[in-house]
Amino acid sequence: MENDNAKEMYHSVLCARTKSLQVTPDQVLPAPYPQLLPIGIRESQAVMKACHLLQIELKPPFVQQNSEIPTLIFNGAFDPVTPQPYGEAVAKNLKTAYLYTFQGVGHGALIVRANLPAAACSTQIAVNFLTNPNKEPDSSCLSQLRPVFLVE
Repeated sequence: MENDNAKEMYHSVLCARTKSLQVTPDQVLPAPYPQLLPIGIRESQAVMKACHLLQIELKPPFVQQNSEIPTLIFNGAFDPVTPQPYGEAVAKNLKTAYLYTFQGVGHGALIVRANLPAAACSTQIAVNFLTNPNKEPDSSCLSQLRPVFLVE
């Protein structure tokens, strides 16, 4: 059995919540990077196709009702899926948000490959946050991160 990052579960949740979207992305998020628009269009078409095939029951609209809960937000500086401006937009709506951007990292800053310097840093920040969510995590490791070039 092939593990493809649980795409069916991802699409099930995404498709069920499409009815919840009461605004267009440009109303709440900064403009995306223009060079990424073709990728976004291709991905949105794939999601629409998956939703059609899955025929998931739509769920009613919801709003963010827990803005008081401390929240940890990670962005990769090279993240084409949820770029840094999106993390900033989310953080603005939360009372206590700790927002960190990891240089040299793409999407999935919390689950960086173990052999990359950002992996230890993201883990350390996450552990600090989980240990005491009401205290800003020690993020001094971010200043030491440099891009790593991998050749495979």
